[in-house]
Amino acid sequence: MKIAIFHHTPFGGAFRHMAKVAKYLAKRHQVTIFTTYDEPNLPQATSPEVKTISIPTTPIKIPRPLKRLPLLSNLASLIDLVRYRRSEKRIARTVEKEGFNLLLAFPHWGTQAPQVLSLCNLPKIYYCQEPHRRLYEAPLYGLETSLSFKKRLSKIINFPYNLIRKHLDYKGLTSADLVVANSYHTAEGVIKTYGIFPRVASLGVDFSAFAPPKKPPKENGYLLSVGALTAQKGHWFALEAIAALPKELKFPLHIVANLELERWGERLRKMAQKLDVKLVIRMNLNDRQLCDAYAGAEVVLCCQVVEPFGLIPLEALAVGRPVLAVREGGFRETLKDCKGALLADRHLPTFSKELAKLLKDPRRRVQMGEHGRRFVERHWGWERSVAHLETIIDEFMSEGGRESWKGS
Repeated sequence: MKIAIFHHTPFGGAFRHMAKVAKYLAKRHQVTIFTTYDEPNLPQATSPEVKTISIPTTPIKIPRPLKRLPLLSNLASLIDLVRYRRSEKRIARTVEKEGFNLLLAFPHWGTQAPQVLSLCNLPKIYYCQEPHRRLYEAPLYGLETSLSFKKRLSKIINFPYNLIRKHLDYKGLTSADLVVANSYHTAEGVIKTYGIFPRVASLGVDFSAFAPPKKPPKENGYLLSVGALTAQKGHWFALEAIAALPKELKFPLHIVANLELERWGERLRKMAQKLDVKLVIRMNLNDRQLCDAYAGAEVVLCCQVVEPFGLIPLEALAVGRPVLAVREGGFRETLKDCKGALLADRHLPTFSKELAKLLKDPRRRVQMGEHGRRFVERHWGWERSVAHLETIIDEFMSEGGRESWKGS
């Protein structure tokens, strides 16, 4: 079977999953990745059997002083949506002309559900990492609602643009013949947001890339939080939890991120200074560097707000590090019955108390790391996860690629 995979995703967990899917499917199928994102890590992340066709469509770059003009930024973003559509229409015509049997689409960083889904006439599957949360969910009270007059004005100006993005996301997702979600939590979100019933195929961990180090890490003695510099990734809560610790337990917080929105890096630095917590922010690490960052952490803190799946704690466990996560979203699913991770409510005294217990007990942290590695090896290997996705694809194609979410 000829499978066309589409993606427009920066390097990170979602990108790594897409690359592993392509690599696994290429064992039995002819796989070509079509991308509009200029990602240099793509060829080495897949395999020689996977062909890549790139049509880079990068956002219009606005000089930093002009970014403060909402109307100009809005106009550039609208132009970008048109450019994305042209590139994705070109991809749609190519996959139809070259006789592909299936289009497997992954999220688009600009529109979430890519426009290629509504432009292509092949059987189509959309792998949904999450609904477009910034468009559908309420802003976080106190973090995203306490806005200056300038930001409130910007939100009003951006309203038409966000309305268009919302339309494109909904049209793209509902154009898919089958939607696959990365967790049951995400599946419930898809049902509530779009009224569509998805299948579920989870993500998995690459044990060759994420494994306990053979040598002691060069840098250690810090707590780690991983994720984009946004309010949704919860780094602010990790800072508050560390600030509530006794002075002798206040380890520095290292944040590893692949992108930043709304100047959250600056906000976190100011917060850390105010809370008297040492903060280090590291951007755009590759897999080896990320593995080293996990390995040097005393505890990996996962404070993301209602995280759809939760690949970060699984990668940390694979490296043999203990995890403390908030009891929300996909974490309740992925970390269920895991002795290498603790779940705590997003209640600052409770979370900070659990963190203090871990930091006072080095032996327990070692034991948790050992249990965690065995746990992910047993339940969360990427080959097992992608094999389940392939089963779903085979069932879908054997049924003639019908729109299964609409019922019989």
